[in-house]
Amino acid sequence: MSGVGGLGNKNYNNAMSCCGLHPFRALGNWLLPRKKKGAKVTPEGNPLPKAVHASVPASRTVGRRVIIVGDVHGCLEDLQMLLEAIARQDDIVIITGGHHGQGPRRLRGETIDFAARSGIMTVRGNHDDRGVRIWREWKNEGVAPPDRGDFAWVRQVDAAHEDYLVNIPFTIRLEAYGVVVVHGGLLPGVPLAEQDMRTVYTIRDVAPRHPPPFGLFSWARERRVLREAVQSGQIHVPPAYQLEALERPGEAKENTRPWAGQYVGPDHVIFGHASSRSLQLEPFATGIDTACVAGGYLSACILPALDADGQAIPDYQPLPPYMYQQSVRLFDGEGVLARLCMQPSLQPGDALDKAKGEAVGKAELAAAHAA
Repeated sequence: MSGVGGLGNKNYNNAMSCCGLHPFRALGNWLLPRKKKGAKVTPEGNPLPKAVHASVPASRTVGRRVIIVGDVHGCLEDLQMLLEAIARQDDIVIITGGHHGQGPRRLRGETIDFAARSGIMTVRGNHDDRGVRIWREWKNEGVAPPDRGDFAWVRQVDAAHEDYLVNIPFTIRLEAYGVVVVHGGLLPGVPLAEQDMRTVYTIRDVAPRHPPPFGLFSWARERRVLREAVQSGQIHVPPAYQLEALERPGEAKENTRPWAGQYVGPDHVIFGHASSRSLQLEPFATGIDTACVAGGYLSACILPALDADGQAIPDYQPLPPYMYQQSVRLFDGEGVLARLCMQPSLQPGDALDKAKGEAVGKAELAAAHAA
């Protein structure tokens, strides 16, 4: 494959320039720099990217679809196969972080090279931030990266991609859709600009931050309070209803829930990171990490192109029959109708049967909900 949607590398600079993009500055051109007050480095000690929270203006997406791809983790052949099958030349492609490491050894360094050359945007995952630290230590202090394991890809990073690598944002917000792309997730009850950077790329579960004053904690009541806060425009919730972010299910807490099930806006979040849960279809959050690196699926969420008035343009492009496909309406059934597709992984592993069963089952539930 010569580039995203067949875009050749030779013509890439000219094509991207006409859209206001550049292979190494694609993120910087579209950013609203909202760095968290007080934070001077990332959780791994790296300099902050040009924008912690990037934003793609509505004007940049008029007439163009947005394809959001789940965690790739070095499975370059899977990514190329997926884009060859579903992407068009003018599509905007975003990866939910974790775009290198853990995959086939010979391809790990090539994945970030392909993403940078093809103008693919990505958000920062926990593996990505650590990889940047290891790469900077190698460049600045002469500390050699490991020659095996999850971070061997650092040895293969082209120095020409430094700007791309160090400026990967933690979130990307698509203004026209009201959609936020993130690796791990968002802590309910906290505005986007105030989200903790480590939480954004590690969160999987939430737990009550404070013991309930009377009786048992009610998750249903928590959701009602969160919804009322979002509807009022405040987003913040009283201390008794504040939640704590957890990376591992049940981590040091008994009363925990997946964060996505408690999240109620204001944006719709599309995220990765939680491959053990396969496809996650919640009213205001969609998880698309379906364990490609372990032999599951490489999944993508296709947002329809919008016209200048924000209306969806019908998309009749057929998808290959070997892909599982499902339409899901975002924002609890009130937003755009997105297309989910799940491509069987080319990687060996025992996750395929489990991921297939969970993904298809959840897709069927989503179809019933959309109907």
